[in-house]
Amino acid sequence: MKKLTLKFFTGLIFLFGILLCVSVIGCGNSAGGDPEQTHDDENEIKIEPYYGEATYDKSTKTVKFPAEWKNFQLPLTEAKDKYICVEYSNLKGGITLYVHYDDGDNNYDNDGNPYTQESFVSYKDKIYLELEEFKYISSKKIRIKFLSITPAAEVTINKIYFTGEKIENKSPVIDKKSDENAVAFDNTISSINFVKDMGVGFNLGNCYEAHKSMNDPADIYLGWDGHEYWAEPDMSEKVIESLGEKFGKDDSGKSNAKTIRIPVTWYNHIIDDKYKIDPYWMENVKKAVDYALALDYYVIINSHHDTPETHEPLKYHEGYILRDTPEDIAESERFLKAIWEQICKAFNNSYDEHLIFETMNEPLNSDDQHWGVDKNCELCLKEAELNNRFNQLVLDTIRASGGNNAKRFVMIPNVGCDRDSGLDEVFKMPKDKETATDKLILTVHWYPLDIGHLWKTESWDLQMMDDIFSDLNKNFVEKGIPVVLGEIGPQEGNFEKLVQGKSEEEKNLEALKPLSDLAKYAGKYNMSILIFHLSDLMRTINGKYLPEYLVEDWSNQNEIGNTMEIGFDDYLVQEDEVSFNKATGTVSFKKQYADFSLNPEYEAKDKYICLEYENLKGEITLFAAYDEGDSNWYNEGNPYDSVTFVSSKTKVYLGLDESKMMASKKLKIKLQCRSVNGEAEVKINRIYFTSGDSD
Repeated sequence: MKKLTLKFFTGLIFLFGILLCVSVIGCGNSAGGDPEQTHDDENEIKIEPYYGEATYDKSTKTVKFPAEWKNFQLPLTEAKDKYICVEYSNLKGGITLYVHYDDGDNNYDNDGNPYTQESFVSYKDKIYLELEEFKYISSKKIRIKFLSITPAAEVTINKIYFTGEKIENKSPVIDKKSDENAVAFDNTISSINFVKDMGVGFNLGNCYEAHKSMNDPADIYLGWDGHEYWAEPDMSEKVIESLGEKFGKDDSGKSNAKTIRIPVTWYNHIIDDKYKIDPYWMENVKKAVDYALALDYYVIINSHHDTPETHEPLKYHEGYILRDTPEDIAESERFLKAIWEQICKAFNNSYDEHLIFETMNEPLNSDDQHWGVDKNCELCLKEAELNNRFNQLVLDTIRASGGNNAKRFVMIPNVGCDRDSGLDEVFKMPKDKETATDKLILTVHWYPLDIGHLWKTESWDLQMMDDIFSDLNKNFVEKGIPVVLGEIGPQEGNFEKLVQGKSEEEKNLEALKPLSDLAKYAGKYNMSILIFHLSDLMRTINGKYLPEYLVEDWSNQNEIGNTMEIGFDDYLVQEDEVSFNKATGTVSFKKQYADFSLNPEYEAKDKYICLEYENLKGEITLFAAYDEGDSNWYNEGNPYDSVTFVSSKTKVYLGLDESKMMASKKLKIKLQCRSVNGEAEVKINRIYFTSGDSD
């Protein structure tokens, strides 16, 4: 009985111990819940109560703002981890997340309070805002605020919580087509004809190149240098359609714009220590590219604002810079190689020749000199060599990715994309691979009103343009390297100062003048031009958008620089002595001393007349007869100057004598046959006034 009783009680004790253990474990789970869930519950930030001008619908979790610059605030809370994460959906308009830190005065809306911020973007479903511990007072108290930056903004807030790490589950974006099933790529078109087909177009500006600072990785709506607010990239389809309409339409109903350049900034979308580009960002860029290509545009993507304007050594993923120090060179090359490897993986065999890569945008040197190279500065020359080196690195990276990228057209900049400085001496086009013959394009930028005065108020304006285009043509186009003017337009800040007090119509007309001349020159030399500023695309003159004028000007190659160009369509001849073929520009003489006279009288606009010609046969002389007041231009008594064509050259310069001119400075121009046998011929390409004999 004792043994039984002992066993019985021993069993009860054992059973009680098991039950107690189960109970304790059960109670532990009941009280604490799932450990991961416990962490979330403790770190979750409640949305109610709230303050401010916005309204909150508890059933849908949606915050709606009545207008721009309205706020939605949560109560004071204690910072519990490194980041605040907001999971959201149904974003409309622009909203920024702010965290104000307690600086001891409990006035969290005071502009003097320290804060950090992050912008919502429609192509993602959550954002992380990193908290800065150095801004905390010992209380670690913060206030969270949402601010609308566009009218009638709204967002559904699914959850807000503190977390110790960013969790991005998205895989890198990889082009799915293999080399075997790559889309067809026209590898036969010459680069000159390719760029000619690119024609006139525009930049999808203020969308994908947003770049404010490293603390604002998305930074879509924050303004920059007083310009427009950054447009929401997810609206790029509507923007592309709207801007394309400003160029007018061709007979098939398509926009006369042929090319879209999509500037892209990458450094502020790098999310880990391996230079990984945020896949959400890459997908969004890809979306815009695909949409533009579907509309039959040529599309350019680049590395845009990835050059920091800082004199400090480059930090990790700040970008690249033309600075001759080992550390900066190494970081620049790591950055450029890493981002271009990823761009090439995302854009390859699914894209034919209509997609174009541009290695860099306005590469910046250590003295913040965007434009040009000081050839008397040894350091500047070294940095220009770095530009050549970085271009070669990016080109090699593109070609190494294989597939269609092994033969893709690539645009190459010099320092600052300057239109003339350094192009003749220090700039070198990179050497391409055997897989890519005739696939390189020079890119330069030109804002012609940045010279400090209104167009054509000084005589050298148009001459400068003529000289630069002639040099670009001689040094590049004639050697088989086409040119794309990747950015054109008035220089915004300077232009506004120049046109103060003018009406909107007068401002727009003043903006058109230099761009019209620029478009004509570009069309003559088969160079593509791309308008940059959104405001220029919207300008209207006499009810027509500025881009429509530029499309016409680009196609009208015989009216370059109306004030300096001399037309030769209106002429006087005796049919039995001289004939003129308008289609070919060829003058044929049948008799000695026969004249081909340009009919209008011209005002001398500069020191020389230049006539560009080819296919010279026989002896021909160019004459300029000066107005002596009797309007008898063919009287032998009229003063004149002359020069004879030379068969070994393609230009003839006739110096004008101001002492022979009346106050009107009027003159007549003629070609005369001097061949003894009475036969001569020449093809006239162009006649114009110029300030000097470039030969």
